[in-house]
Amino acid sequence: MAQQRMKAKSTARKWQGILAAAIEHGQYADDPPPNRHCPREKQLLVDNSEPACYVPAPFDGHFEPCVDCGEHVKRAQRIGWHHDFNRIDAPAIEILAPHDGVVLCQAWAAKVFRGQVISVVSIPVPWLER
Repeated sequence: MAQQRMKAKSTARKWQGILAAAIEHGQYADDPPPNRHCPREKQLLVDNSEPACYVPAPFDGHFEPCVDCGEHVKRAQRIGWHHDFNRIDAPAIEILAPHDGVVLCQAWAAKVFRGQVISVVSIPVPWLER
């Protein structure tokens, strides 16, 4: 039952996006529908074009996030722990936010490899008004 509700929510979001895009591109003449899923005042515009936004895994292992995606973080705040599977006796190392920002995405529930991006901390930017 929960899977059906999730599918219905996902379908509604997709339909709303398709409808809004068609209106924006002049393919459908109507006013854009209100965004019921994420109102405009709750949306953030972020920039993650700088390499410093990408946090790489320092070695092969397992990344354990400590914050949720979408959460605001401060510079040097712990965003997760990284466990080294090759040295099970070694304690996990702390992974810190490179700067103030919003956690855009993270590795989750999977083995990560050295150099793989395990988190992206994006910088909020102001919206441009049209």
